[in-house]
Amino acid sequence: MPSEQLAELYREALRLTESQGLAIAREDWESLEALLAERQHILDRAAPLMARVTPGDPALDPARAALREMLTREADNQAALAALQAGLESQRKQLSHGAGALARYRVTVSEESETWYIDDAR
Repeated sequence: MPSEQLAELYREALRLTESQGLAIAREDWESLEALLAERQHILDRAAPLMARVTPGDPALDPARAALREMLTREADNQAALAALQAGLESQRKQLSHGAGALARYRVTVSEESETWYIDDAR
């Protein structure tokens, strides 16, 4: 039955979405890419089944529930990625400021080198 097949595909997509959340938490981008591709493959398999079901059919309730949960987890994953991105942006700014301060320090030290004072005192 298409509704049962849809429910199973969406449950599998949900499991992959949960695994994506774990990959994001570990910052394991290679695993995340593989999980995204695998989930997309499953969702692509679900698309033709959608054309074979009746929208209001109660037999679709398990598929709808799995899809809703998958979308909720996807929103959680998006929020986690946004937080990581904000943290990386903050680190990038700190590194940029630090690199600028280091460059200014080096210029200042080379212009007012202590060896100049030592050499001049001789």
